[in-house]
Amino acid sequence: MTIRKLIYALSAAVMLLGLTACSNDGLTADKLTVTLNGNAVKKPLTAEKLGDGYTVENYLLKYNGEPVAGVTYTEKTAEREESKRELRSLVMGANSGAENDTLSVDGITLGSKMSEVLEVFGEPSSKEDEMWFYREKGKSEDDNFLGLRFDDNDNVTWLYVRVE
Repeated sequence: MTIRKLIYALSAAVMLLGLTACSNDGLTADKLTVTLNGNAVKKPLTAEKLGDGYTVENYLLKYNGEPVAGVTYTEKTAEREESKRELRSLVMGANSGAENDTLSVDGITLGSKMSEVLEVFGEPSSKEDEMWFYREKGKSEDDNFLGLRFDDNDNVTWLYVRVE
């Protein structure tokens, strides 16, 4: 995995949060179960709270020195040292070098099929090419809490989840 690829994935997440689309009924960010390396993510999330082996450097969450996900931070903790900043989102792409099941949202991981995503989350709030985004009903296009990209075989190749 290269840092450039992970930064690309993180940049794509930030840019794509602004897409316009229709609302999604029923699914909310607080109903999601997010796990990282098999452990439930508890909010507010910081690298420090994840425990031994986790660090954050330059918008990369690392476990034992190996990148596992891109991150964004909440604005309210921007002045804190990186390990104590509250994370706003986690982003993982197929080229990150981490195992596909490192990041899971309600059992959906990199490599999951589009049909599984539909079964778990229903129809997305918006679709742009091979990208799907979910947000709460009545929220603006800037409030996506889940994003997925699919390859030509309908497998998840990119996963964004808001964890604030």
